[in-house]
Amino acid sequence: MNKLNAWRKAKGLSYQKLADKVGAGYAATARAWCLPLDHKNFRMPPEETRLHLQEATGGAVVASWWLLAGEGAEKDKSPSAAR
Repeated sequence: MNKLNAWRKAKGLSYQKLADKVGAGYAATARAWCLPLDHKNFRMPPEETRLHLQEATGGAVVASWWLLAGEGAEKDKSPSAAR
């Protein structure tokens, strides 16, 4: 589950409103951050943006979440995980 997308939905924000909150500019950019981490179009926000998102969400989504969640996703995709 993508925590940012869950937060966005809970607050009733569109992708554009989320993008505006952190100065991203485009709804498509915010959408890419909100996709499941294993989705082909997922994009991790840059570090500075992750910090802005942490502030915008009041700490509900911490800047390190993407890194920690991404490590788990990588482990799930490793050849040894299929054994």
